Formats: sequence, C-alpha cells, structure tokens
Amino acid sequence: MIIGRNSELARLKKIYNSAEAEFIVVYGRRRVGKTYLIREYFRKVKCVFVHATGIQHCKQQQQLQNFTNVISTTFYNGVPLAVPKNWEAAFGLLQQQIIKYPQQKIVIFLDELPWLATRKSGLLDVIDYYWNRHWSAMKNVILIACGSSASWLINKIIYNKGGLHNRITCQIQLEPFDLRETKAYLLSRKIKLNNKNITNIYFALGGIPYYLKYLEPGNTAVQNIQQQLFDKNAPLQDEFNKLFASLFENEAAFIEIIKLLATKKLGMARVELAAQAKLSSSGGRLSERLADLNVAGFIEEFKPWQQSAGEYYKLSDEFCLFYLTWIAPHKSKKFTNNHWINQSNKQSYKVWLGFAFE
Repeated sequence: MIIGRNSELARLKKIYNSAEAEFIVVYGRRRVGKTYLIREYFRKVKCVFVHATGIQHCKQQQQLQNFTNVISTTFYNGVPLAVPKNWEAAFGLLQQQIIKYPQQKIVIFLDELPWLATRKSGLLDVIDYYWNRHWSAMKNVILIACGSSASWLINKIIYNKGGLHNRITCQIQLEPFDLRETKAYLLSRKIKLNNKNITNIYFALGGIPYYLKYLEPGNTAVQNIQQQLFDKNAPLQDEFNKLFASLFENEAAFIEIIKLLATKKLGMARVELAAQAKLSSSGGRLSERLADLNVAGFIEEFKPWQQSAGEYYKLSDEFCLFYLTWIAPHKSKKFTNNHWINQSNKQSYKVWLGFAFE
C-alpha cells in the first residue's frame, strides 16, 4: 500500500494514460521510497514491467548478466539466455521482445541507473540511440530512469547536452514524508503513538520510510529510537557513512561539509563554510558539492532575515543532524567482538531523552 504521494501518483496516472511515449526521471534521497513507489504503482496496472537494477561497484559483465536475467524472467519464463557482450546488444535483445506487445504498455524501469551507466559502459549512448531511434515513436513505451544520485541524473539525463537533450517528458523529485504522512505510515504498520512522540521520532529519523519501517509496534518512541540507533546491534547505527558512500565518489569531502553545517543550527555563510573546509569561496569544487547536497535533499540554501548579500546554507536532513549531534561525537574508539563500546553513547542518549521527552 502506498502512503501519501498523492501528487506523484497523479502524475504517474497521467503518464500511464498518455497516448505518447514517456521518458521519466525519478530522483530523491536514498531510502526515500523511489523504487517502492514505481514498482507498486505499475504492479497494480496492466503493463509489461521490465525492472532492471544497477548494483554499486559491480563489474559490467555482472550488470549485463543481471539485465539478461530480467529479460529472461519477464519474457521467457526464466529460460536461461546468453549474456550479451555489451549494452547495445542487451538493449537489442530487449527491443526484440517489446515490439511483440504493441497493444500493451511497456514500462522499462532502469533503477539506480548511475550504477549501471559507469564511465566506460557506453550505456548512456545506447539509451540515447534506442530512445531517439525506437522508443520515442512507440506510443506504448514508458522509460523510467531512477536513482539516488540526484546530481548525476540531473546532469547526465535532464540537462544532457547530447542526444537526450530536452527528451524528458516528466521529472519527479520524491521528498521524505511530512509529519502527516509519517503518522499515516506508522498507523499502517500498527504503530500508534501520539503526535508528540511521532514528532520526536521525526526529529531522529526524518520522514524516511526505510528508517521508519524498523520501528516496532507496542514500543514507545524512546524504546524504538534506542533500538534503532543506540543499541550495540542497532540497524541504523552505521547508516550515516553508508548513506554518503553510496551517493558520492569522494564521500569524505561531502561528509566534511555536512559536519560543518551541523555545528551551526542557524546555518552558515558560504564564505565561512569555504574557510573552514579550506576551499575557495568562489571555487567550482565547493559550488558543485553544495549543489549536489542541495539537490539530494541534505542541505538547503536560504537568505537570513535582513541579509542583502551572500549565500547561506543549513543542514536540513533530520537523520544526519541527529546522528552528528547525539551519536557521532560520543562513539567509543574501542572495539569488543567487533562492536562499539557505547558507554559515552548511552550517556549522550540520556541527555537527548531529557531534551526531547521531558
């Protein structure tokens, strides 16, 4: 069951009912529910759904194997197929099948496309060719490019300077749940909490469905947050580092900016941020990193009241802010049986409980 997402569902319905070929880009923060939204919507309508997913740091041969398996499952009842040598041959194999269904909607869902289209893969050129040569003229085709690396999708697809320039017919930026949607999601999982406790959970986890699904019915907000973030085997304890490693090649540089912004609740001027990060305020590297973090939903640019000049940024992701404020500074550097010793972490948690719940 899809919770909230009313505007996105309306757009997907319009796309499904379109009499023309559609090329959609879907992006948003990692764990926000992009794959779930697309998969669940098209599962409930009549269509041929081709869902191929990229794997991070995976060799091209394995990506092609996975893609071939999808074609086998979708069109050949799982009969093993020879793995094509490149993406051009793989898409040719796909094209041979989808032309057999001229009266049905064909949804080609390229999930985590940035992980599929590595630098030497040639996949973008192949997508360019098949969209312009074949699929744009096939009124039953819906091509969906999706991924968590929002900046990659925007630069490589939406603002493509080659054959894909101005080919996108729709773009969807999926945002985290707001408080109302968070409450509805928790109720759908039989988690009944009052508004104050839901707000406190939101301060810790944000409106990220993947994080919220770990919460257990019957537990208090305190117990749930303890189990998901502070316990020795807490499932989200290392999520912060995994989050940035999955989005950015040089994740340390992006984490540095996030950590600096976390120290200033009211935000930080670009010139101050540049000085602390030891980068030029007018330099391209800082601009690119700020733009990437902004479009990914981690930070936001704003203008302080009565401030006429300058650029200001603040950390807007609740999970990152909570982690950097209450967990990261207090992690012990000692290990026992490959687990953190969290004595100081527990003390930090008690401080936070007093702050949030009393």
